[in-house]
Amino acid sequence: MCERCPTLATTTEYARRLAALLRDRRNEHLAFELWLADVRLDGPRELRTLGRGMCRDQAALLSALLVAVSERKPYKTDVSDEQ
Repeated sequence: MCERCPTLATTTEYARRLAALLRDRRNEHLAFELWLADVRLDGPRELRTLGRGMCRDQAALLSALLVAVSERKPYKTDVSDEQ
């Protein structure tokens, strides 16, 4: 489907990058800034809207990215990668 729809391909790539950023938590501040800049530059309209909202809440998002998963209490709905 991505081959036939460039917008879907672009959206998929942005979603993959964001998922990797959230999963890997490396260079959070820089990676997040780069992701936002790229979305603002050439993302589909819906992603640009999401990016604007994330910019407004950027301090909270970066704070959440910096908190190690082990520092929070697990939720009943937490699942492992294998699950």
